[in-house]
Amino acid sequence: MSSVKKFLLGYVAIYMIVAMGFNLTLGPPGMSKEYLEEYKSDHDRYLEITKRDDYKRWKERPKLNLPSERLEASIAFLEEYESRPKFKAEKTRRHRYDILFDVFNMAMVVVLITHFARKPLINLLDGMIAQVKETLDKAKTARDEARQRKSEAQSNVDQLDQVLAAQEAEVEKRIEDMRRESALSTGLSISALNNETADRKLNEAAMARRELKQELVESAMASLIRDVQENPSSDQEAELINRFVNGLEDRS
Repeated sequence: MSSVKKFLLGYVAIYMIVAMGFNLTLGPPGMSKEYLEEYKSDHDRYLEITKRDDYKRWKERPKLNLPSERLEASIAFLEEYESRPKFKAEKTRRHRYDILFDVFNMAMVVVLITHFARKPLINLLDGMIAQVKETLDKAKTARDEARQRKSEAQSNVDQLDQVLAAQEAEVEKRIEDMRRESALSTGLSISALNNETADRKLNEAAMARRELKQELVESAMASLIRDVQENPSSDQEAELINRFVNGLEDRS
C-alpha cells in the first residue's frame, strides 16, 4: 500500500472517530431525540411558521408588511416558543456543536492541504526565494555597473578637462606665435619700405641733378653758340668761354 493511501485511510478514520465523538458528547447537529419526543408538534409548527412567505416578508420589513390576525397569532406563538428554557438550551447546544464542528473541519482541511501541498508549497517558496535572490543579485550587479560607469565617466570628464586645458594652452601659444610673426613681418616690411623709399629718393635726386646739369650744359652751349655766331671776335670768344665755365661751376 502506498503512503498516500495509508494517509487517506488514517485521515478518514480520524475524521469519523472525532465526528462520532462530537455527536455523542454534544448531540446531533439538529434537535435532539429527547427534545423532539417532548415538543415535536410545537417544533413542527415552529418550522412551518418560519418557512411561510408572509412571515418572511414581515420578518424582513415589518413596517412595510403589516401582519394579519393569523400572522399575529403565529408571531405570538414563535415568541412564546423561543422563550422556553429547553428551547434556549437546545439552541445553545446546537450553536456550540456547529462552532466546534466548523473548527474541526477547518483543522482537517489544513492537515489535508499541508500533507499534499507541503512539497509544492515548499518548491513554490524556494522558487520565490530564488527569484527574489536573483532580483537582488541583478540589482547589486546593476548598482556596481552604474558605479563603475559613473567612475569611468568622471575619469573621462577629468581627462576631457585636461585635454581642453592643453588645447587651450596650445591655441594661446599659436595665437602668440602668430602675433609675434605678424609683428616681426610688419616691422620688416616697414623697414624695407623705408629703405626702398630712401633709395628711391636718392636715385631721383641724383637723376634730377644729372638732368639739371645736362640742361645747364645744353643751355650754356646754346648761349655760347649764339654769342659766337653774333659776335665772332676772339676776345669775345675768350670771355664767353670764361663765362660759360664759371656758369657751369656755379650751377654745379
